[in-house]
Amino acid sequence: MAFVLLSLLLVCYTGCKKELLIPTTEEGSKMINNDQLQKLYYQNKIDKKLAGKLNGQVEISWLPDWSQVKTITRDSIIYSYVPLEGILKKDGLSTKAQLLNNKQFLIIRDGKVFMKATYIPELVAGAKPSIKTFSLNAFSGVLLLDNLVTGEKRKFSYKKGLDITYKGETNKLLGDKRSNTGIKTMAWERQCEWRYACTFYTYCGPNAVIYLDESGGCQPPRWTVEDLYGNGSCSDNSWYLSFSEPFESCEYVYVQDPPPLPGDGGTGSGGVEPDALTEDNIENALIEETPQDTIKNFNKYLDCFNDGKTAQEYKLTLYVDQPVNGTNKQSTLVGAVPANGNLVLVIAGQKFDVGHAFVGFTKINTDGSSVRQVVGFYPRPSNILPGVIRPGVLEDNSGHAYDVSYTINVNNIEFTSALAQAKGDFQYGQYNIFNYNCTDAALKWMNAGGAGLDDVSRGVFKNTPGDLGQALRSKSGAVTTGGSAVGGKGPCN
Repeated sequence: MAFVLLSLLLVCYTGCKKELLIPTTEEGSKMINNDQLQKLYYQNKIDKKLAGKLNGQVEISWLPDWSQVKTITRDSIIYSYVPLEGILKKDGLSTKAQLLNNKQFLIIRDGKVFMKATYIPELVAGAKPSIKTFSLNAFSGVLLLDNLVTGEKRKFSYKKGLDITYKGETNKLLGDKRSNTGIKTMAWERQCEWRYACTFYTYCGPNAVIYLDESGGCQPPRWTVEDLYGNGSCSDNSWYLSFSEPFESCEYVYVQDPPPLPGDGGTGSGGVEPDALTEDNIENALIEETPQDTIKNFNKYLDCFNDGKTAQEYKLTLYVDQPVNGTNKQSTLVGAVPANGNLVLVIAGQKFDVGHAFVGFTKINTDGSSVRQVVGFYPRPSNILPGVIRPGVLEDNSGHAYDVSYTINVNNIEFTSALAQAKGDFQYGQYNIFNYNCTDAALKWMNAGGAGLDDVSRGVFKNTPGDLGQALRSKSGAVTTGGSAVGGKGPCN
């Protein structure tokens, strides 16, 4: 096994071409015809893919600077780097934006593959990001790479010009001696997660500024525009969220052997305890639910908040329907699937109601009117994939019963950040009952809005409605009398 693994890695080292993703001066440059590049650019309609990012009345587009093309050849592959200029368009006026702590390129590989590259340098602790340019020589930081042809989005990490995305784990694997011990199941495993990169913009005097946060938290910079420019040159210090995009972030982790099987001896009741569900209980369980209103187009729900009215305040409300009201029990035995929209786990013929958590988004206008949407995260209904890990969907939870709720007042950016996380789950969310269920999603949306709520992990679950509901009861301002969630607006055309 070790020989096969080593052989495969050596084949990859000798046969796999390492992408050249930083425009260095290595390995000589080769001229390429700019007219030909531009022709391919328009033939493949890449201009359409770099334009039209809308948020309210503001549009952000990226325009190639064809006068500054840099072409590099490596391993017979031609890479062309075209700097991108950010253009903010508001009220019919287009303004070239300064890029705060990021550089943008269009990378064209062999005239066929078009990629949008965003370079974000790492910051010294406590240092402010720079509006001025930074060097990509010996670059340390993050690269967000968006394949404009396939739609693949990847995140890479660099240290002094070296790709450290996988932190050298492949080299560790080559030198690992465990494969000679007779234990065959231990291995390095590639694990990936989706992280969100969020684009913020602001205007400062006659200038426009674009900032990117790739931390996954979708947070604006903690520095005001006044901090960066100084001298009272800015009339508005606010940052506004334009849009968020998911990027796949991967690393290698070492997977240990599982513990030995206990065999058929020993003691045990043979039944399933509702408040002590195990991984073995759940991983082979089936999910049943009474289908609610699955949201087909979340953008239509978001459009309702663009009502053309001035907002007075924004609110986020976390609703929790506990399996057993007033307790932290993680599930309860039921005789049939309830009609309340909660999930039911079917384990060895027994049905367990696991409760539900969901979020209300409210905009209150100065004229007294309001817009509300009430949304929860679910596994996509499927007769083919009945298990507990599957693609996720959003459902309209208007009128859903709850036992405890918790409301916070937020500002426009926090409200938009929370909605962006919900939209991300609508587009790409993967339901996993162990570590990304309805409660995990609801907590993420609330925390994107600044709620600062902690996970309440217990047993095999990262979070459950039962545990979270009990934790909320101790918070000031929590409503513990229960009721039904307010009705949402629903889709707007």
